[in-house]
Amino acid sequence: LRPVLRLAAVGAIYLVIASPLLIPTLRELSTARYMVPEPDAALRHSADLLAYFMPPRGHLLWGPAFSWRDQWPFGGDTYEVYFTYTALVLAGVGLLMGRRQQASMSGKADPSNRYALPARWFWGVAGLLFFLLSLGPVLQVNGQQIEWMPMPYRLIEYLPVFNISRSPDRFDMPLTLCLAVLSGYGVNALTRRLPAAQNFARGGMAASLIAIALIVVELMPFPYPQSTADVPRWYTQIANEPGDFAILEMPPQGDYWHGAYRMYFQTAHGRPIFGGYISREYYHPFLDSTSGFQRLQHYDDMGDVFADGPNEWYTAFERYKVRYVVLQKRREPERDDPRARPDVEQSRRVIARVLGPSARPVYEDEQLAAFAVPKPSERVPFMAVGEGWQPREVGPNGAFRWMGDRATITVEAPGVGEAYLSFRATALGEPRRLQVFHGDVL
Repeated sequence: LRPVLRLAAVGAIYLVIASPLLIPTLRELSTARYMVPEPDAALRHSADLLAYFMPPRGHLLWGPAFSWRDQWPFGGDTYEVYFTYTALVLAGVGLLMGRRQQASMSGKADPSNRYALPARWFWGVAGLLFFLLSLGPVLQVNGQQIEWMPMPYRLIEYLPVFNISRSPDRFDMPLTLCLAVLSGYGVNALTRRLPAAQNFARGGMAASLIAIALIVVELMPFPYPQSTADVPRWYTQIANEPGDFAILEMPPQGDYWHGAYRMYFQTAHGRPIFGGYISREYYHPFLDSTSGFQRLQHYDDMGDVFADGPNEWYTAFERYKVRYVVLQKRREPERDDPRARPDVEQSRRVIARVLGPSARPVYEDEQLAAFAVPKPSERVPFMAVGEGWQPREVGPNGAFRWMGDRATITVEAPGVGEAYLSFRATALGEPRRLQVFHGDVL
């Protein structure tokens, strides 16, 4: 029972340490589905079997010779899973020629030591398991799918909690760890069999250096492509500006990496922003539902389901402490790719419509333009779309939204006052009875 108890102790310690992250994750999984990836996500992010034997795309010598794999429909992810033939040969030597004895914690062979580290076949079986999992739900070879071959990753897709995984090719990381240990066994086995290796330590050092040199040649990571990490000058300026305020960045965040760079810039200016990214993205309704903010998200100037104007917009901006609207002129990280540049002129026009006569930049350079948000001439109530509404649509009579059985409209007012709600509604199909509640009051 001792091995079982040791595994149980490891599991218990992990659960205690991981519980601050694990418990909220499980709670979120029980109430939402956004963490479960799209049906074809695992297939798109699986490793092609041939990719394990192909050098990285960026290899200086023979990488370009394998560029045709970019045409694979799946399995051509930019993650590199190349084994290196050096590591494969060393791992094979370690498995087939290594000593039977296990290495103890002190490094000396001692089969009777109950604290011995796992033997080489443990690492071989574990590596094989991670290798099979990295190939994903369907085996792919040279871009072709082999449907009849059952793959173990299919089991993971149906297991609760594990089914949120979307990138099987990342099992390459624990596979690489197993391969590294087996390569160490291989170096030891070769060192013992080299006639000239009178000194085991000296021979092991020489064999290790040769193996490292061969792996470097196989990977050839120089020069490694890097993105510049510069921050626009204006962001460092507002870090020292007095007061508590937020900035609203445009164009609207429409992709994964744009939000990442906005969060990176935030490390310099330290001001609250609207947006960003997380690993499992879900719908954030604030910008698309709140008066003023939603006007900057749409270029059609059709508004939303409620009537509003500059006082409502500026009151909402003031309520959420927005001091500047920032127009970013280039989309990161592809700053030098003309295809990746956002439509700045459309954003300029919508900023001018919302901010009015004061829509002149208080700062502008080649990277961004910053606009000061005006104060409302009168602080008035403003509205926001709450829960239960479908996405905004535009028809011949303007913007509208569909609702189900129940939906909410939120009113934020600067103070207590009397207000009137007037609205137009239509039913899809048969007439329906509409009831309006304020809190619990009909």
